[in-house]
Amino acid sequence: MGKVQPAIIVFSASIRFLAEDMFTDLKRRFQDIRSGDIKWVITVPAIWTDQAKYLMRESALQAGLLSESIIIALEPEAASVCCRQLDVCTVDRDTGVTLSSLNVGSRYLVLDAGGGTIDLTVHEITSPQCIKQVVASSGNIYGGNAVNDEFEKLLKTVLSDEKYKRFKRTETEDWMYLMGDFETKKKSYNPQKRDHVNMRIPQS
Repeated sequence: MGKVQPAIIVFSASIRFLAEDMFTDLKRRFQDIRSGDIKWVITVPAIWTDQAKYLMRESALQAGLLSESIIIALEPEAASVCCRQLDVCTVDRDTGVTLSSLNVGSRYLVLDAGGGTIDLTVHEITSPQCIKQVVASSGNIYGGNAVNDEFEKLLKTVLSDEKYKRFKRTETEDWMYLMGDFETKKKSYNPQKRDHVNMRIPQS
C-alpha cells in the first residue's frame, strides 16, 4: 500500500502470528506440549547475505521464539530434504528412480523456483541421512512474483497509474481478490496449450 515499515517489524509480526496459530492448534491435540518442545525451521533464499539471515533470526527472537529452538535453513536445502521424503513426487518416469533411492555419492541438481527468487545448486548424498552442497547456490530475483509485477504494469497501462493506485487503496478487498485470482490462473497456466485465460474483473 506504499507505507514503509522496518523489515524486522514486518517479519517478526508474521512469524509471531504463524507461531502462535500453530502452537494453539498443537495445544488442542497435545495438552502437555510446551514452546520449548518445538524446533522452528525458517527457510531463506540461498542468495541472501549473512546479514539478511541474521535479520531473520533477530525477527524470530522478537516474535518470542527461543534462540536454541531456531534453525535458519536455505530454501534449496529444505526442498532437497523434503523431496527425499516424498517418493511419489520425485519419481523419474523413464527410470523409476527416486531421490530417496539414490546411492551415497550420487549428485543431483536442485532448482528451487519460488515467489521471490529462483535458486540453483548441486547436492551430493553423503549418507542415507545426510546431504552436502557441492556447488554453491546461485540465483536471481526473477521468481513468480516478477510475473505478478508484469500483470500490475499491464493494469497500470490500461487504467493509468493514478487510477490503479486509487483502486488498490480504496477497494483493497477487490484488489486482493483480483491478485489472488491471477495467482491461481498463473499457477495452472500451460504455455504449450496457449488457451485463453478468463478472469473476473471486480465491478469497482
